Amino acid sequence: MHPFLLVPCMVLCALPPAGPEDYYPAWPDLRKIVNQLKSPEGTAELFLGQPRLGDRYGEERHFTDLVTKWRDRLIALPANPDDLDPDRTTVEMRGGRGSALAYFTFHNLEPAGSLTFLRLTWQGKSLVKADFYRGFVRATPVDESAQGLSLPRIRAVPGRKP
Repeated sequence: MHPFLLVPCMVLCALPPAGPEDYYPAWPDLRKIVNQLKSPEGTAELFLGQPRLGDRYGEERHFTDLVTKWRDRLIALPANPDDLDPDRTTVEMRGGRGSALAYFTFHNLEPAGSLTFLRLTWQGKSLVKADFYRGFVRATPVDESAQGLSLPRIRAVPGRKP
């Protein structure tokens, strides 16, 4: 399965059983992190509260400079995951062997069809990395005579800078 496959948020309720070393962040923790990234103060607080981020980004200013470039493309998360608008935000969780990944896909209104991917990585209970990617949605034409449903295709462009 491709890591950028969009899956409705309901997947959070169906996480695989955690082993003794596995950790899956709860929705309030995920929401807090994403919402912290939406403000300079929250980003600084997140960096200071997660010391392992320093292993990846060095100084706080390096982390805040990265997040600043993406901040306007993030969408605040609701208190209840069932209130997510699946047309605007999707979440997928993966994990095992002591690590967990949370993939967020934000469907941005400007420019139309643009996507922002946020991948958060934990080792144990420590957040160690926040990666941002940009992508776009390309809708396929719908042949009304065809049987079945034609879904938009998702194409991610990892590694491109905003």
